[in-house]
Amino acid sequence: MAVYDASVLYPSLIRNLLMYLGTEGLMAARWTAAIHDEWTRNLLEDRPGLTAERLARTWEQMTVALPDAEVEGFEHLIGTLSLPDPDDRHVLAAAIHADAELIVMQNLKHFPAGELTPHGIEALTPDALLGRLLDAEPAATRTAIEEVIRIPFVSCRNRDSSDLYTPRPEPVFLPLTPFGFPGVLNTFQSESVLRASLRKPPYDTAQLLARLGAVGLAQSTGRLGEP
Repeated sequence: MAVYDASVLYPSLIRNLLMYLGTEGLMAARWTAAIHDEWTRNLLEDRPGLTAERLARTWEQMTVALPDAEVEGFEHLIGTLSLPDPDDRHVLAAAIHADAELIVMQNLKHFPAGELTPHGIEALTPDALLGRLLDAEPAATRTAIEEVIRIPFVSCRNRDSSDLYTPRPEPVFLPLTPFGFPGVLNTFQSESVLRASLRKPPYDTAQLLARLGAVGLAQSTGRLGEP
């Protein structure tokens, strides 16, 4: 189980990839309302062309796709924790409360191991997470990548409420792998339904790997590019 920090939900391509890791059953994703508030607020500040309504629709799509992801009731733990930036403590508090093993984020300095290890939690970048999943569940992880290639997930540019993502059927989980990640028997929804959420034609493989590498997933995309 992993709590997704705002820093990895802000970039749309990484957000889409992490969402597919969740819908494919490779990662039990968790977040909080505060995390969503942070990444959407920052994106609105940096992208004045976006609107709060569009990002709210993206959030709604994410919630529909992973209805068990939101963590609540962790606030009482915040004051007991210490991190370099006190404003990050809510993320660690949510991870502790949810019994998550991982926090996925961009800057490891924000979550030093000395503060996380006593709680049985590890911080990973998306690149490191994808690398571990490629080791533990290579076929299923590549399937998730192919989903991003074929069907871009959720976009803040979706035109109207009819573009809402329709979730896949509930995945069937298998026993944990040695790396602590669940296997999954993939279940698929009609491609025609999923394609209703397309905002533009899918990426081809080379384009996707190039874009993933450009947003910080250089090591894992290097492995994905291997024959």
